[in-house]
Amino acid sequence: MTDHRSERPPRLVTTCAYLGVIGVFQVVQALVVLLGWYSASGEDQVKRFTDPLVADGIDRGDAEMVYRVYLGILVFLAASVLVFAVYTAMGQAVSRIMLTITAPLLALLGMTQSSFVSILLSVVTLTCVLQLWNADVRRWFAVLAGREEPAPVAST
Repeated sequence: MTDHRSERPPRLVTTCAYLGVIGVFQVVQALVVLLGWYSASGEDQVKRFTDPLVADGIDRGDAEMVYRVYLGILVFLAASVLVFAVYTAMGQAVSRIMLTITAPLLALLGMTQSSFVSILLSVVTLTCVLQLWNADVRRWFAVLAGREEPAPVAST
């Protein structure tokens, strides 16, 4: 007997690929800021984030620490989105749930960067999360879990 297994939905693969690329982009973007912290262009970017905090009465050093913590959280979430996207594409149901939790958090943090690209990536991220729960994807995960029989393959 041959074991019949349904095909992985292309929508799932595409969605996970997009989320993985967005995760990599966010990690690289945050690491570039951290590595160029003391360069002239890096200081301008840090000041753009910390100046509103300093204007509100926070010490410059504390504002920079807040920005470093923000970037650390961004890197952590982006890396977790990347890992969960890979495991979701492989068929791990728990990773799909975790990706549904972490990706919107990454999107919210991305929106706070107030650049057009970051806002666009946040919208794409939220759209991808919706695609993780499409009917075809849910059916594929149900087949993997053994809750549903795979659709019969048309024989020629």
